[in-house]
Amino acid sequence: MDQETSKLFSRFWEAYPRHEAKEAAREAFTKLGVDEGLLETMITAIGKWKKTNQWKDEGGRYIPNPANWLRQRTVLEYRYLCYMRFTKIAEVLNYGESTIRVWHQKGLERLESFLNPDENLAENSGK
Repeated sequence: MDQETSKLFSRFWEAYPRHEAKEAAREAFTKLGVDEGLLETMITAIGKWKKTNQWKDEGGRYIPNPANWLRQRTVLEYRYLCYMRFTKIAEVLNYGESTIRVWHQKGLERLESFLNPDENLAENSGK
């Protein structure tokens, strides 16, 4: 693991509420090829999951092992589905590659607002 990936993993480890099987988590993290953007998405998702009953019940008993959470690639699946949706629309409308890239970025922004509904609701309510 290079120094940059190690720093990113440290941030992930700090954010994730269950600290076990660190080496397995580090290996899964490295295989994902996490960059700064994906890490931010992951941290946002972790924050959202921390608020769920599933992760709060029984002192966090049902929080997945971090290596398993990473291996499931839940965050990557969201990003991929978002990208595919916008790519398909662009193809149907016969738009070019630059439009697809712009729509992909907009899709990721929408994903971020989905992962942070409390902040989005506060912004829209004028609070």
